[in-house]
Amino acid sequence: MRSDPEIRSILSGSGGSEHVALQDIVKLPWFRRPRLGRIVGGGQKSEYTAIIPIFNQEGIIARFLEHHLGNSSLEHDIVAIFDRCTDDSRLEFWNAIDNQKSGKLRNVVEIITDIPFFETACDNVGFAVADTRFVIELQPDLILDTAGYDERLLRALADDNVFCASGRCGHALADVYGGRTFIEKVRYSVSSRRTRVGLFGEKIESEGASVCDVGDVAFLCETVNRGPLAFRRHDLERLNYFDAENFFLGNDDHDLNLRAWISRGQLPAYVPMKVSSRLQEGSTRKKRDPINAEIFSKLSQRQDNSTLKRFAKFYQPYCKPKAFFMQKNA
Repeated sequence: MRSDPEIRSILSGSGGSEHVALQDIVKLPWFRRPRLGRIVGGGQKSEYTAIIPIFNQEGIIARFLEHHLGNSSLEHDIVAIFDRCTDDSRLEFWNAIDNQKSGKLRNVVEIITDIPFFETACDNVGFAVADTRFVIELQPDLILDTAGYDERLLRALADDNVFCASGRCGHALADVYGGRTFIEKVRYSVSSRRTRVGLFGEKIESEGASVCDVGDVAFLCETVNRGPLAFRRHDLERLNYFDAENFFLGNDDHDLNLRAWISRGQLPAYVPMKVSSRLQEGSTRKKRDPINAEIFSKLSQRQDNSTLKRFAKFYQPYCKPKAFFMQKNA
């Protein structure tokens, strides 16, 4: 894990060298610097960093950590970004961390925002702070029940053709683009059913606990979703991270996957595992205080100039789910 001064330098933009992961969010007129909170650990080197954006999840954060720490098998760090939390999320998080008995957790870093960053920018902040070879993005509403789920994700990344690995689902970009007319929407819907694997849509709530998580098969797809989502850190750096200029809550994962395919021909992978979520517990469904609601509204009105948006007029399906065998070790 990076040292205290290194982390403070990244968050503060000191020396006139703004970290590329923060360059989009700092342009916003209401921007305020994130603050470094508590740091726990001896700085030992870990296999990966878990990036966890948290927005008012006091009721479920301990459950998440119990499942994560109980089923992770690799030494790792946690970067928790408390995104203008107005409840006791921080208290419940640290109570759970202080009481945890996992020998795999090495270092924990707390970052606090005083204005809402939302998920895209929070993830980028976490990626910037991490210094491990791999990072895994996680959300507190996830219930992770596959033993060694983190090792399974990183095994998929042992293949250089794989850009990122998701434990939730894989599908075609047609599911993102939909269609402008009713006929187009029906056509995309029908064709997409043949190009979906895993826990697409509400399946993560109803079928997540029953996924077969035995075996070495994963699936290359056009795109995959968060929940959990693993990357090589240098791949994120190469693509300048999530596009926080055009996204703040959703579809940034598909944009990033598309950019990886365009630039290097790499595809994301879906890795079957037991992961579930109660959809009403997700951050996107939380009640917003006036400041949160105001900034949400302003961000929603921004013009979308993303690669994902511009590629829509050229899009033709380019990858049906293709099974491949993961290597035994990451």
